[in-house]
Amino acid sequence: MTLALVVPLDTDVISRIRAGDEMAFRQLFDRYYRSLCVYAGGIDRTEGAAEEIVQEVFFHIWLHRAKLNPLQSVSGYLFTAVRNRAYNRTARRHSEQAYRSRLLAEHLDAPRAESSADEEVRTAEIAAAVDRAIATPPPRWR
Repeated sequence: MTLALVVPLDTDVISRIRAGDEMAFRQLFDRYYRSLCVYAGGIDRTEGAAEEIVQEVFFHIWLHRAKLNPLQSVSGYLFTAVRNRAYNRTARRHSEQAYRSRLLAEHLDAPRAESSADEEVRTAEIAAAVDRAIATPPPRWR
C-alpha cells in the first residue's frame, strides 16, 4: 500500500502569493471572500463586522505572505483565522461595554451637589471621553 501526499488545490496560488503576485492574491480573495463573510456573520452579528473581519484577515495574509505554508490547508487556515478574529472582536466589545457601564455607574453613584443640567453635561462629557478612550486601542491591539 502506497501513501500519497495530499497537496491542497491552492498550493500554486499560495506559492505565487508568497512571491508577491497580486493577481494570485485576488484569486484567493475572490474564491473565499463571500463564504468567509457568511461564516463571520454567524459569529459576530454586528452590522458590517463580518466584512471587516474578513478584510482584516486578508490584509494580515498579504502583510505576512512570506510566512504562508503552501502545503497547509488554505480554507482551514482562512476559516480558523476568521473565527478567531470574530471571537476576539466579540469578546473585546463585551469588555468595552462592561467597562463603559462600570465607569458610568461609578460616576452616577458619586455624591454631587450639582444641578441636573450640569450633571447631564458632565455625564455626556464623561461618556464621550470613555468612547474616545475605547476607540483608540493600545498599540498592542492594533
